[in-house]
Amino acid sequence: MIADVFSRMGIIEKWGTGLQRIVDLAEQEGLKEPVFENNDSFFRAILYRGKEETTAKTVQTTAQTIQTTEQKIMNAIIEKPAITRKELAEKTGLSESGIKWQLDKLKKERRIARNGGTYGGHWVVKDKGE
Repeated sequence: MIADVFSRMGIIEKWGTGLQRIVDLAEQEGLKEPVFENNDSFFRAILYRGKEETTAKTVQTTAQTIQTTEQKIMNAIIEKPAITRKELAEKTGLSESGIKWQLDKLKKERRIARNGGTYGGHWVVKDKGE
């Protein structure tokens, strides 16, 4: 009765096609087929997602992005040893705090070092990491 009213109001598109559409969409996306359970007191749908594959791709992409960002920073330092954080941010598209994090990481890994003070100092590349 409620479904009939919802159908007439345009709240639902079609009567009785939702579960099959869910199964079809899961198949189209290459996901495991959903499980539907019906009991006297409840209905349960178990839907699966491709999280494992997505997570692996995300980790790989993130690692490549970090490596590319580090390389951009290292190249900029080689090009201009007295480069500032602000200039590195403009060159790489990162925020100044993002550049600080990257520089701290590279210093901790002993790939770069800072000679001299904040003003008048310069960067030294110790290990290009290529």
